Amino acid sequence: MIWLDKSVMLFGCIVEVFLLFDYFRNFFEFRLKKKTTGMVFIITCLVLFGINLIGNATVNLIMFPLLMWTFVSVLFESKVGVRIGYFAIAYLVM
Repeated sequence: MIWLDKSVMLFGCIVEVFLLFDYFRNFFEFRLKKKTTGMVFIITCLVLFGINLIGNATVNLIMFPLLMWTFVSVLFESKVGVRIGYFAIAYLVM
């Protein structure tokens, strides 16, 4: 049963990262090539999964926005203020 819980948690991490990725992809252009984008996506999913495995709500509330902001900043090109606005909207929706 533990492996089922962890696999559902991993799937949830993939969905969260993909939703943010898809949201920003509709508004901004990529900084990196497609192959590199996939690697950043996979690494972000695994790091988010690791953060969730810690099981501490405070750590999750602090690290999730920092990780997602780093993900968005690395992948998409735009002005910082515009990215912050779009990120705040996405974070409030999620």
